[in-house]
Amino acid sequence: MKRKTILAMLFLMFFSVVNAETLGLEQLIDESVKNSEKVKIQSAKLEKSVNERKSVAMNFLPKTKIDIKLLELKYFPDPDPLTLDVTPLMGLLEQSINASSPGLVDLPDQVPLMEVPLEVPQHQRKLDVTLVQPVSQLWGIYHGYKARQIAGEIQKMKMELTKNQIEIQVTEYFLTYNMINDVLKLLNETDKQLDRYVFTIENFIEKGLTDKRGLLKIKIEKAKVAKEREKYEGLQSIIKTALSYLIERDEKIFEIDGCSPKITKITKDIDYIVDAQKKMRMEFKLLGKSDEIRDHVDKRSYQQFVPQIAFTMGFKKDWDYTVINPERYVSTFMSPFVK
Repeated sequence: MKRKTILAMLFLMFFSVVNAETLGLEQLIDESVKNSEKVKIQSAKLEKSVNERKSVAMNFLPKTKIDIKLLELKYFPDPDPLTLDVTPLMGLLEQSINASSPGLVDLPDQVPLMEVPLEVPQHQRKLDVTLVQPVSQLWGIYHGYKARQIAGEIQKMKMELTKNQIEIQVTEYFLTYNMINDVLKLLNETDKQLDRYVFTIENFIEKGLTDKRGLLKIKIEKAKVAKEREKYEGLQSIIKTALSYLIERDEKIFEIDGCSPKITKITKDIDYIVDAQKKMRMEFKLLGKSDEIRDHVDKRSYQQFVPQIAFTMGFKKDWDYTVINPERYVSTFMSPFVK
C-alpha cells in the first residue's frame, strides 16, 4: 500500500513538472505589475487625486443655499380677537352721511366694541433660495485647481515609476537566473571532464603507470565543483521563489524561460548619457512637477490681498400669511457684494 502511495506521489510530481507553464520575461513583468500592492496603492492615490481635482472644479460654479421651513405652530394661550372701538368715528360718519343724503340721520353716540377674529396660521411654510457666484475668488480657485491637476499628474508618474522599478527588479531576477543556468552548464561540463580524467587516471593506476596522488587531486576538484553547483542551485532556487511571490504563483507550477543575454556596447559619451538621464528619468520629471505646484501655490496666496467680490441671486416665497403678515411675496435680486 505504501509503495502504491509513493508511486502516485512521484507520478503527480512528474506530471506537474512536465505540464509546468514556461514564463518569459514579458509575462513575468506583466503579472508582477498586476499583482503588485505598491501599484494598487498608487492607483488608489491617483483616483483620490482625480476626485480632489473635480471637487475643486466645483468651486467655479455658484454656491447654492436652499432653506425650506415647514413648521407646525402652537399658541399658548390662543391669541385674543382684535378689538376695535369705532365710537370716536361715529360723529364723522354721521356728518358724512348727512352731507351726501337729503335726509338727516341720527347715529348713536356710543356703540359697543367690535371684535374681529385674528386669523393665525397653523403651519408656516417658507422657501428661501440663494445663489452666490464668486468673481474675484476665481483667481485662487484657478490656481488651486491647477495645483490639484499637477498633483494628479505626479501620482500618475509615481505609479509609472513603481511599474518601472518592478520591471527592473524582475528583469534582474530573470537575467541572473539565466546567467546561473549558463554557470551550471559550465560546471556540469567541468564535472564531466573531471570524470573523464578520473577514468583515464584509474586506467593508468591499474596498469601501474602512476600513483593515486593525481586521482585524489581530481576528486578534490570534483568536490569543489559539486560545492559550487550546490551554491548556484540554491541561489537559483531563491530567485525563483522571489519571482513566485511577485507573480503570486506556486513556484512548482511554472518554469522560467531561458535566454541568452544581449550585450550592447555603449557608444555614447558620458555627457550625452547624463543629459539623457536628466530628460528621461522619472525622478527629474517629478521634481519639475513639484516646482510647478509651488508656483501655483505662491500665486494662489495673493488671493488674500484681493477683496472678495461675488454676485448674489435670491428667491423667497411664503405660503402662509395673516393680517400681521398680510401678503405673500416673491423677491429676486442680483447685486455684487464685497467682503
